[in-house]
Amino acid sequence: MKAVAVALLLGPMLASSVTAQAPTVDAERARIATERSDADRRLRDDEAACADRWASSPCVEAARRRHHERMADLRRQELTLDDAERRRRAEERALRRERRADEVSRRPQRPATDDGTAPRVRERPVVPDTVSDDAPRDQPAVDVEQRRRERGAAAAQRARETARREAEREQRRRDQTRRAEAKARRAPAAAP
Repeated sequence: MKAVAVALLLGPMLASSVTAQAPTVDAERARIATERSDADRRLRDDEAACADRWASSPCVEAARRRHHERMADLRRQELTLDDAERRRRAEERALRRERRADEVSRRPQRPATDDGTAPRVRERPVVPDTVSDDAPRDQPAVDVEQRRRERGAAAAQRARETARREAEREQRRRDQTRRAEAKARRAPAAAP
């Protein structure tokens, strides 16, 4: 009920000019924040008063119910403000788009060439398929191919190094296992 009244009161205010609207919305948000903190303070006071009573549970529940209702009402008011703010921003965006469209339509069109034809558009040079996308455009295709071969050779070298290191690791594991087995065989013989 209160939310409807607030919406009716704030509706014309929120629909007013954009320059006058921002301070009004900010003031309304500040009022809601103040009422929230007052409601929280009131809840703490009510809970403290209920603690003095013998049967405090129903008292605390009633205080919390009142607090919850007040907070829900404040939340509805805040949502009304948010909705009005979203509509206002959407209207501003629409106005900006319209202004831009008007500006574009008022711009002079590209002049035709002296002979009355449309201006020529410079075409991009065709790049051969052998040139990679990451290569500079002014670099000859031969250099690009050479760089590709060098990268391939470097990758192959790295793969060989990785395989060699893995083989060395495997050999160390086998040696370590043999030493452990030999040690285990010697230990029972020396124990009796």
